[in-house]
Amino acid sequence: MNTYKIIVTSLLLMAVLTGVTTAQANDSNTTTSVDKKAARTANSQLQRAVRSELIKRKIDISGVRVLARNGSVTLVGTVKDERQIALAGDSADTVPGVQSLKNNLTLRVEGH
Repeated sequence: MNTYKIIVTSLLLMAVLTGVTTAQANDSNTTTSVDKKAARTANSQLQRAVRSELIKRKIDISGVRVLARNGSVTLVGTVKDERQIALAGDSADTVPGVQSLKNNLTLRVEGH
């Protein structure tokens, strides 16, 4: 009878510990998921803010893509006027939240 109690108690203890470990793992996955979602939201907001600033400065952004990740912004694509390359970079750099900027814009060649 004593051995039976030890086995039952051990099984119950293992079941409880397994449940606690599973709950802790689920909590960490939820936190990671929430963190990733917050980061994606912040990146999207920064992209929109940069695009809005470019539009406000009368830069044709039809060929421009704005990429943002953790405060690093990259401008990729083409513009019609060479002056707009520097203006786009200067404008994007003034947006709150932009920590670093890569301006990879090039001049659009008409007919291509």
